[in-house]
Amino acid sequence: MNHYTEHEWQAYIRNQLPEKMREEYESHLYTCDDCLENYMRALDSQTDEMPTYMGEEELQAPAVKRQAVRKKSSSYRTLIHYGIAASITLMLTSSGFFAHLASYVNSMQEKQVEKKDGSFSENMMDKTLHLLDFINIQKNKGGDHK
Repeated sequence: MNHYTEHEWQAYIRNQLPEKMREEYESHLYTCDDCLENYMRALDSQTDEMPTYMGEEELQAPAVKRQAVRKKSSSYRTLIHYGIAASITLMLTSSGFFAHLASYVNSMQEKQVEKKDGSFSENMMDKTLHLLDFINIQKNKGGDHK
């Protein structure tokens, strides 16, 4: 059985080997305890080169700062939107748009009241009765000619 040295395992850890060789190293690692020990030693020697762990506060600090900036920009954006809406409202009010709109709505309501004598079902009943009366009159006129 071919064993790999600690130096070869360091190349594996640094991802300096071709993919096919990496697969061979991995399959060998599952079956050989000696190479597993060499691999573990290579990992231990690599820990000095690996980045150190930052505390939880150090990891969260950039995210907290970004969130504070977003909150400020969101508040600013909301304030701008309210300002724009208030400006448009004042402009429409001063031009008399809302007064014209209110008079238009009132005139439309008056027209609806004039058109509406009763409920929908009452109107349908009246129309149906008028239709039946018309049919009955036509039938009687046709009967007089016989």
